[in-house]
Amino acid sequence: MVVKNNFQIPANVKVVLLADNIPDIHLTLRAQYDLTDVQYDFLLDSIQKVIERRVEVLKFTDHLQRMPASDQIAVQSLALQVALRRFWPLNDYLHDVDLLITRLGGRVPPPQPLPKFGDDEIEIDHEKPAWVQGSAKEILQKYRDYNDLYITQKPIRDVKGRVRPPSIANWLQEYLHTMGAGESDNMKRSQFLSRSHNALLLNNAEKQNLLNFLASYDEGNLVYWRIAEEQFLLVETELPKEITQHSEEAKAAQQMSDLMAYYKKTEKELIQKLENKKKEVQFSITVDVQKIADRIWDALGLEETEQCLVGFDVLIDRHALQEVLRSDQRFSSIVSRYIDVKYGTEAKTFWEGKLVTAVELALLWRLIMLEKLKMHEDKAAIAAHYFSRKLGQKKSPMYLDLKTGQFLFRSIAYKDRKFSFASS
Repeated sequence: MVVKNNFQIPANVKVVLLADNIPDIHLTLRAQYDLTDVQYDFLLDSIQKVIERRVEVLKFTDHLQRMPASDQIAVQSLALQVALRRFWPLNDYLHDVDLLITRLGGRVPPPQPLPKFGDDEIEIDHEKPAWVQGSAKEILQKYRDYNDLYITQKPIRDVKGRVRPPSIANWLQEYLHTMGAGESDNMKRSQFLSRSHNALLLNNAEKQNLLNFLASYDEGNLVYWRIAEEQFLLVETELPKEITQHSEEAKAAQQMSDLMAYYKKTEKELIQKLENKKKEVQFSITVDVQKIADRIWDALGLEETEQCLVGFDVLIDRHALQEVLRSDQRFSSIVSRYIDVKYGTEAKTFWEGKLVTAVELALLWRLIMLEKLKMHEDKAAIAAHYFSRKLGQKKSPMYLDLKTGQFLFRSIAYKDRKFSFASS
């Protein structure tokens, strides 16, 4: 489910929203109430509006009444099922879900507290596939228990009139008994739907689910299989749009989690190295800041990354960085040459030679860390961001590029005799 309007969802609520069974619930409700595409989209949009608090929980039923052709479905029954399956696990966040269930004639389930959000407290299985792909005969051979799963909702009657579960095995027996075991095609399967008394009682969604299965069984077509609500088997010729979207959202959330973990680990390692280097070099409080600047330049000449960075870190700790950058012309000189090469003579001419603003310091960090020390850009950007934070600057020289999954330096543009961060 996509959250619109930049609405901020708490982390522990997101865990519930990204649960593996959510798409199953939606698809089961669609089949149970035989919703059209327009009605199904309206239902999902209505659920989202409640979660985003754009529709009050107690007004959810009234909102569903606006669904196209709502007079053709049991709106109150549908609202109750949504309240029980979707809203009740979020009651600690939404509130009043118990009142909604009671008003709709339902029984309030036992409490379901929201999960505590913490790296050690939440386990999400990212390995188990949401859908299994294969032909009917392959899947039924590999997963024998699938034969007992329901492929439609209502019980069916066999040739002797006995009530049987609507399982794959029983439907397959009905199909072969009615149509025979010879070659089959779309025409033959359509005839089955019109001849079978059990098939005549199915709604459109159930008929399509059954046809998808039979076509795969007859012709060996590859289809997608998924167990819904621990009992029903969904068979789709293509992955449902909602499932694909849900999977993409889960992957994006995991990617962001992994990237932030990498960022924290890299910054922690950087800080530890700088602190160890400070002890090793023994920067005495009496050491003149100009001597520290000299050590930075010596380290640059030898491409000693840690020695160079620790020099800048000590100057920041002593609140002496600006003083050194102002008095030691070597820093402004190399930045001036860098500007000349990258942005041209005009930019060099109108640059005032100051290294004060976040953008000006970003030019320095980029030049020293990338050009001089040959650091990998993601580690260099994280180091520059760390220095920027210590200096109390509001704009960071770093941004996260989600396309490449890397922390990079912000691009710097020159226009109207000014430098500024380009939009990332």
